[in-house]
Amino acid sequence: MINKLQRTQKAWHVYHEGMIRYEHGYYQHKDELPLKYANTRNEARKKGVSDCYDYSKEDESELTFTDIIVVRVKECDKYLFEGRDLTNREIAIELKKRERNNKLKALPDDKLYLLQKRGSYVGNAVVFWGENNCGYYCNMENVGKYTKEDMLKIAINNENIVVWDADYIDSVLVKVADAQNLNHAHCVG
Repeated sequence: MINKLQRTQKAWHVYHEGMIRYEHGYYQHKDELPLKYANTRNEARKKGVSDCYDYSKEDESELTFTDIIVVRVKECDKYLFEGRDLTNREIAIELKKRERNNKLKALPDDKLYLLQKRGSYVGNAVVFWGENNCGYYCNMENVGKYTKEDMLKIAINNENIVVWDADYIDSVLVKVADAQNLNHAHCVG
């Protein structure tokens, strides 16, 4: 996809070796360096040279023009995508979001849906949105079942929500004893 798009900005790192060291106030790795966007290496050097003078060389000698390193960071180039300048990663995120939204819109209208807060569990129990958008629950008596219309209002463009078919979840429910409700007067241990 990126090959078909017009590149609008080239990304560069402009630095000297003294900027990267394991000390407070320095960059730990080249990938942490700020990006400079420019069409040519010299243009990038001009944009980044002042940042280089904010950091001393390790040997404390004076910084010279030849100490400044300019490296292309192609994976951070920006491309014209639907009127916006976006990086490869930003375009991939946008396309993935659209694909997810299209899948949500394609779900059946006549079903009910449960909304899981992504990655939320209590033990092995899944955490779902409560009825009327109130709280998060594992207890299925408190979990909300949402129409497609209501689900879309919540889940579209919200990758933190996992949408489940309510009938499917009902088919995999199991009864368990909840440890927080146990009264130890009824046991010997």
